[in-house]
Formats: sequence, C-alpha cells, structure tokens
Amino acid sequence: MPELSPHQERLWFLQQLDPEDASYNIFWVHRLHGALDPAVLGRALDEVVSRHETLRTHYTETDGVPLARTDPSTTIALELVDLDGPGHAPDPGAALRAAHTEVLSRVRRPFDLAAGAPVRATLLRLAPQDHVLCVVVHHIAADGWSIRVLGAEIAHVYEAYAEGKPSPLAPLAHTHGDYTAELLGPEGRARSRAALDHWTGELTGAPDLELPTDLPRAPVRVSTGGLHKTELPTALLADIDKLARAHRCTAFMVLLAAWQVLLARHSGQLDFCVGTPVAGRTRVEHEEVVGCLATTVALRADLSGDPSFDALVDRVRSRTLAAFTHQHMPFAELLGRLEVARDRSRTPVYQTMFALQHIDSDGFALGGGSGDVLEIDYGQAKCDLAMEVWRGPGRTECHLSWSTGLFTADTARRVSERYLTLLRSLVSAPDAPALDADLLPEPERAELLLLGDGPALTATAGATALDRFLVQARATPDAPALDASGGDCHGAAERSVVSYRALDGMSAEIARRLRAHGVAPGDVVGVFVERSPALIAALLGVWRAGAAYLPLDPRYAATRTSLALEDSGARCVLVSSASADRLPQDCATPQVRVDGCETGHDLRSRALDGPPPGAQDTAYVLYTSGSTGRPKGVAVAHGALTAFLDATASLVGGTGPEATWLGLTSVSFDISGLETHLPLTTGGRLVLPDEEQAAGDGTDLARLARERAVTHLQATPTGWQVLLAAGLHAPRITALVGGEALPLPVARELRARTGRAVNLYGPTETTIWSSGWELPPDPPHVLIGTAIPGTRLRVLDRRGRLCPIGVPGELFIGGAGLSQGYLRRPALTADRFVPNPWGAPGARMYRTGDLVRHRADGGLEFLGRLDDQVKVRGHRIELGEVEAALRTAPQVRAAAARLHGDTLVGYVTGDADPAAVRAHLVALLPGYAVPTTVVRLDALPTTLNGKLDRSALPALAPTRAGEPAAVAYEGTAAEMHAIWCEVLGVDAVGPDEDLFDLGGHSLVISRIAARVRDRLGVDLPLHAYFDTPTITGLSRAVEELA
Repeated sequence: MPELSPHQERLWFLQQLDPEDASYNIFWVHRLHGALDPAVLGRALDEVVSRHETLRTHYTETDGVPLARTDPSTTIALELVDLDGPGHAPDPGAALRAAHTEVLSRVRRPFDLAAGAPVRATLLRLAPQDHVLCVVVHHIAADGWSIRVLGAEIAHVYEAYAEGKPSPLAPLAHTHGDYTAELLGPEGRARSRAALDHWTGELTGAPDLELPTDLPRAPVRVSTGGLHKTELPTALLADIDKLARAHRCTAFMVLLAAWQVLLARHSGQLDFCVGTPVAGRTRVEHEEVVGCLATTVALRADLSGDPSFDALVDRVRSRTLAAFTHQHMPFAELLGRLEVARDRSRTPVYQTMFALQHIDSDGFALGGGSGDVLEIDYGQAKCDLAMEVWRGPGRTECHLSWSTGLFTADTARRVSERYLTLLRSLVSAPDAPALDADLLPEPERAELLLLGDGPALTATAGATALDRFLVQARATPDAPALDASGGDCHGAAERSVVSYRALDGMSAEIARRLRAHGVAPGDVVGVFVERSPALIAALLGVWRAGAAYLPLDPRYAATRTSLALEDSGARCVLVSSASADRLPQDCATPQVRVDGCETGHDLRSRALDGPPPGAQDTAYVLYTSGSTGRPKGVAVAHGALTAFLDATASLVGGTGPEATWLGLTSVSFDISGLETHLPLTTGGRLVLPDEEQAAGDGTDLARLARERAVTHLQATPTGWQVLLAAGLHAPRITALVGGEALPLPVARELRARTGRAVNLYGPTETTIWSSGWELPPDPPHVLIGTAIPGTRLRVLDRRGRLCPIGVPGELFIGGAGLSQGYLRRPALTADRFVPNPWGAPGARMYRTGDLVRHRADGGLEFLGRLDDQVKVRGHRIELGEVEAALRTAPQVRAAAARLHGDTLVGYVTGDADPAAVRAHLVALLPGYAVPTTVVRLDALPTTLNGKLDRSALPALAPTRAGEPAAVAYEGTAAEMHAIWCEVLGVDAVGPDEDLFDLGGHSLVISRIAARVRDRLGVDLPLHAYFDTPTITGLSRAVEELA
C-alpha cells in the first residue's frame, strides 16, 4: 500500500472539504485530424494507465487518515461520443460548439477519489476524420509535467498498436512510489526540514494580499473562474529578453517583477506573496514519472524603499533562485509553523499566482494525422487572480484567470491591459522607480478624467444667496417663506407663518442692530439662536450687514461654542432671550439681541447701508471636528454657496413656489445650508420644526411632513432610520440622504417609501454636497454617484496619480464649490488644499481623507474613511462592511462595529439575539471579519448632527485567559469533548475554545470527523469544523443533523 506524499495528503483533504470542487482537475484536450481507430486508442490508453501507478490508485480513509490503494491493473473505458451521427446538424461549427459543451461537462465533473481511478478519457467524433480527445486527471495523480508525459506515451503506443507492434515503452526505472519513499525517507525528511526552516524564515509575518474586489469576499472561497487572453507583442517580448540577459536572469523573473508592481499598485501593499508552480523534478529519473511531484512555492514580494525596476528584478532573481533550491516545501507543516489563521475565504499564504509556460512547437498527433490544442476555459480558479504567460514559437499570450466570486470580466480585461502598459513602461526605463511606471492605458486615463468631471455649471442671476433672497422678497412679498412650529421672536409656542416681506424686514432690523454695534464687512458674527424664524432672519441679517455668520447650535457643548467664538474672532454673537442663558458663562464676546426683530415690514426702509457682499466674500464660517479632535473653522465664500445651490437644484429640484422643505438639520451642520437657502432664494417655503420636534422619536416630524405637504426632506442615514421607524410613508417627497455612509437596507427602505431618493456626498470644505446618486428601485448597492455641476472629482493614490477604475484611493475635490480654507490656519489649509494639476494655473483641490473608487458603470463607491480601516489578525477590514452585514441579520434595526484593542465588536439595536446575529455573520463574512462579540444596545450613540458617534460605543469588560474551567458536559457535548481530548492529547477543553487555537490542522480535523461519524452516527461536513470550531458549535451542528 503506497504512502501519500504531503502534497497528496493536502489535495485529498481539500477534496473532502468540498467534494464538488473540480478546480484540481487537470485536463488535456486535442483536436485530431486524420484517420483514427477508437479501439486502438482505447488499448493505448489502458497500456499507459497500467504503466503508472498513480492512475490506478484510489483513496480511502481509516480513522480520518487517508490511505492509497493501488489496483494491479486498471482499464479505463474510453467514452465515445458521436457528434456527427443521426440527429446532429451537418454544420461543422455546430459540431465543434457541441464538442466544447461536452468537454466542459467532463472537466468540470469532480472525481470521487475513493470510488475509482482518478482519470477518465473521452473521444468525440465531429466528422469521419475529425475528433477531439479529452483526458481528465485529478491533481492527486498527475501534474502539468505528467500531462506532457502521458501525451507522448499515448502517441507512441498508439502508433505501435496501429502497426500491430507491441508497446515500445521500456519499463519505468522510477515510479511515483519511489519518489514518495525518497521524500519520506531520512534524506528526504532532512531536505524537508531544511526547506521548512528556509520558508519559515522567509514567510513569517507575510500579510495576505488585499486586492480590491468587485464583489464582497464570501466566507468560503468561490472556485469558479473566468479567463481573459491578451497577446504580448513580439517587440515587447524582445525588450523583456534583453533586460533579462542584462540581469543574468530569465524572462520569468522580469515578468514576475512586473506582476508584483501591478499588484502593489492595485493593493497599496509593498509586502505580499505570489505563488508560482515548480516541477519538483530535481533528478533526471523523475522526468518520466506521472504523479503529483509539482508544487507551488510562495515568492515574497519586497517593494520597500522605492526600488528601481532594475533593483526589483535583482530582488526577484535572488528570491526565486532560493525558492527553487528549497522547492520541496511540506506545505501543511509550513502552515502550522507560520500559525496561519484559518480562513476559508482565500488560499493561505498567497492569493495570486504567476507562471511562464513554454509551448512546444510539435503538436500532439496520432498515426499519420495532425493535431492541435483545443483551448478550453473550464471556468475554475485556484486563487483570486493568476497570470500565466504562454510562450510559443510564433505567439506569446497572457492568460489572466480570476475568481468570478470576486471579479468581473471587465476588471479582468482592464487588469490585462494595465499589465501590458506597465511592462512597456518598466522595460523602457528600468532605472526609474518601479512604482512610478505608467499603469493606465491612455483610453482608461481619458475615461477617468471624463468620469470625474461634473457637467458645466449654468449660472443664474444673483451673485449671492442674499441677492437672490432680496429679489424674491420683492417679487413675492406675501408668499410664505417660513412655517415655524415653535417659538417665534416673542417665544410663543404656536405655529407661525412668516412671509417673504416679514422675513426681509426681520433680517433688515437685525442688520441695523449689527451695524450699530460696529459690525463691518468682513467680520464674523456668531448666531446663537434656537430653532425659530429669528434664527433664519439672523443668518440673513448678518449677510445684510456685510459679515459672515458663524452658526452655533445652543444644544452643543459649551466648550465647543467658546472655542468657535474665540478662534473665529467673532465681532459679536446674536442671541435671543431664550438662548442667552445657554451661552458659556465665560463667554466674553459681546451679545446682540434678536428679540423684537419682527417690528416694521416696510421693504423700502430696509435697504442696505453699505455695499452688498460679493461672490468672493465669506458667507459663513462653520466649525468641524478633525482627526486632532480640535474643531477647525471652514470659511465658505458666497460664490461657492451660490454655485452649490445652482448645481444641487439641477439634481434634486426643490425650487419655486411648489417646493416645501423641512428644515430638520442643526444650523451647525453645514447641510442645513441647502434646506435653508435653496427654498428662500427660489420662492419656496421652509418648514421649521422646534427643538423638541427635531430631537424626538420621529413621530412629530413624520406628522409635520405630512400636514405641511413637504416636498423635500434631508437627513443623515441615522436620521432617516428614526423617521422610517416612526412610520414615515411619503410617496411625494424627494428624500435627500447624506452625511455618513448609507447602509443598503436603509437605502432600499427609503427608496420604497418615498417618491424619489438621492444619496449625496460632500465635506464641509467643498460646500455641503459634491456628488449625488439617485437611487433606483430596490438598489443592488449604494454609490455616492457622480460630480454635481461645476465640480471635479479625482481618485488618487499616495503619489498623487489617478487610481485605475475599481482601485481604491483618496478622493480629491475641486471646482466651484471649493471653500476658502481654514480660518486663521494657513499651514493646515496648505496641507489639505493642494495644487490641482488638472485645473487652471493656481487652481486647488481638497484632500478629503475618504477612501473611494470608481466603478465601471461610472459611479463612485464610498469605502470609508482612510482612518476607519482596521486590522484584525493581519487582515485589513472595513468597519462599514462589517456593519452592513450586521444589518442584514433578522430583527436588527441598526448596527455599528468598533475595534477595542485586538477585539472586533459588533453593536446592534432591535430584538435580535446577539448569539444568533453572530451565527448569521458566519455565513456572510470571512472568519477574520466576524466580530468576536455582538452587543445589543437600546440605541446607537449619535452626535447632535445625527451621525453615528463611534467613539461612544461602550468598551467590553476585560476577560482573563487561563486554563479552561471544569465543565460538566452532557449528551452530545460530552462525547464531542471526549473525542477532542483524545485527538488533541489534552485533558480538558472549554466549550468555546477554538479548535485551531489548540493546534488543529487538516489531519486533526479528519481524525475528529471520523470519530464523530463512528460514535455519533453523523457525517458532519468538514467545513463545519471551520465554521463553528468549538465544542458548543459542533455539538449543535451534530444535533441539527441527527
């Protein structure tokens, strides 16, 4: 009974893990022209199969240990399929298409390794002298080299048998059994130990390659794949060969170095591994062996220090030669040494591969006929992304295979085109920094610039929002401007409808008071007034006095108010009798009252004393929190605000006498500028809830929206969840949502319960919103869309270059909405507002700190803040992705995630059971992205702006590690505990201890599974040991199947 090599053991385990996986099928398909005798071919196949023991071996197991059983002789029935007989179309093209279908069905059919020989063959007849031969072998029995051996032997034996001669093949001097015995013998084990030491030192700490994907990574790796082929031009290949000679290396090493540069540019990583196959035939006698000798070694990429391409090729050469020296790597043992975390969503150590294959000039043929390879895309992928360069005598092609569970065909096409562009750039200037090489083909570069530019801005009359309001007040003086539900200037708690005439008069009176206090053009005036008509009048009054307003919400912390007033150098602060007592006690800024501002509505008496503010003058200063924790004042010019209002009106409407906006947002949140100024500059109406209504559970707001016939309502996703939970159903409302990432479930519900929904994105520094995306019915995903008119969006990498489509980068924004920068902070302004190489001389653009990417359909996808990315056990995780998965769990209303130290914690609201939520996530997320703990809260903490306050999520109580406490197991759990202790060789295991943390690996799992099957009578699928690797989880799984 032959022993299995370590590589065979791993392949056997992978087949047990997923018996339907056909990705380890190796196939060989040729189209044969000329006379062919199927009977002779069948005899030749049987002769070759009987010659090689691996083709006569099937694999069973005892107590979870795989056993190889080789039959003395085996015949494989050559399957004959006639595609030229009755019932088949005479069209040769149709016959060939049918042959492709037949071949695919056979190469995609998995083998049952325990039931029979791991090889099958099919002959398809297309015409009397036109056939297709398909031979499929499982990788446990053969490798790529073996296929070439089989082809040559089949041809030789067929030719002899056709002439009535015996087989010309001499007996094998060396078999796969001999190879395995050498490998497992003293010398072989010594070589393996040396290789293991080498690879442990080489690969310890190597991170996974985190390529940006089109689709979310599933908890279990998807093995279905696609294939894209691109010709590598002859002239470029000649340049590659020339560079290889200069470095005394092979073309493989140059091509691999370029592949590493491409992966680094896509992932942003400088350290990762690339797998490459090696033949494993280090001795001459191995050359005729059919078996699983080939293996894959992991070549660690090192692009640190900004190397030139010359330097990188030398690094690759050195590492590749060392890898080939230590190619006999016992992979399973290596994984144990490296303590690689279990993760069924990806291949361990390397997630991408590279290979250079040479195509012989002599094709396969039988008898006196001719033959050629029939290329088949069998739709399987062994890893995330793999590049194979096939070099033939007259043509060289790049074959990119990809996992269809991660990437689209469009992305594969683009990656292939970028690889060729990168190769040209690298070999033309090998002494330049490799990471500076051109990656983007010119058509894609032009496409990116087009995608990032918003439509031209159509200017309307009026340089400022104040100009437009005054024009409107004169045009429709008696039309309603404000509809307030709470206190007016007298503090009366009743509905107050204020006309444009009245609002104009109120603002003019406030302007008069400010001028009397010495306010001059260019000053900053604080506005510290509760939600009321006086608040809106105060904003307009500050403008009429030629100053910029500083909006201060009385509900905000006193320290923030004090800082803003002091830092801005505010000339004074507007207050009401209701808000004055809420000013900080140490406030030294002079106060001006707004009480009584409603007296006198004669428009003619309210003319401005001085010149009106211009487009370049500051309209408002708004303080936002930064990464340092100290708020900073953003100064926005009148021209930027006017441009924004024009651009947004073209996207969402909301203008004219039919428009009614609900003014829900705090005045200290910049998005309030849209709901305040757009209706008041175009003849619309602003409905203003009082503070109690705005801060309530949404019931009053939903009622107010219905009773006041609101047409436009703007809120954060968190705010919309409150409104939707309160029963808001408004088929005539245009819903505007922004300020934080929009969860997909909220997006779908919002779109279903409103007439129209638009997701908006933009930082304060670029004037409220910069992009928008109208949600389609039942949206499949959420985007932040495209640039609004007058705006330019650029997605750039760390070196300021355009990121390819699909590749994440930082979002930079330029255009008409760009603010003036940070008040009194020139260094910070210079750091965040950088030169715009795509704009006019002197143009600038704002660095948002947000991670986004262009999608192939043109929209931008928001991926989170650059500082919101966390790492868990070496894996890069987007908290937004975890939160999106949490929200899909039944009975979860809202969700958040946060990293506490090394522990990822999920938070949910609603009636969901935390344990059930975590179990739900196991089926959606890779293991490393599943929160260790899920905590249920009554409500998620939010800021006054309605955004999630992640920093306020409660920390967990510390836990103490140690020996497992004594547990009285019963029933299934008691038997499971006994099995674990036997196999692991321990006395006790805690109910929630992780099998892999206790030293579990593939052989341990196989042994536990075998004993579970024998003792508990349940054939638990092997993936269950990865999904729930605890005694509690596995016991539950057994009971569910029993």
